[in-house]
Amino acid sequence: MNANQLRKKELVDKIRNGEYSFFPEYIALSYEESKESLVDINEKSFKRNQGASRLLRDLKNLTTKSASR
Repeated sequence: MNANQLRKKELVDKIRNGEYSFFPEYIALSYEESKESLVDINEKSFKRNQGASRLLRDLKNLTTKSASR
């Protein structure tokens, strides 16, 4: 559990216990968490696309070399 998730859990507990009636910090933490998730998804997608591009380039090189022989 990262720091944002831990803080969010603490806030949820306070909200449930009636210690907080307004929770802008919870909303802010949720927003930050979703931004972090999108960054992770984008990085994974980029790496996957890089791998696919490399594979296509290698296949193209192989077929070009085979055709020239």
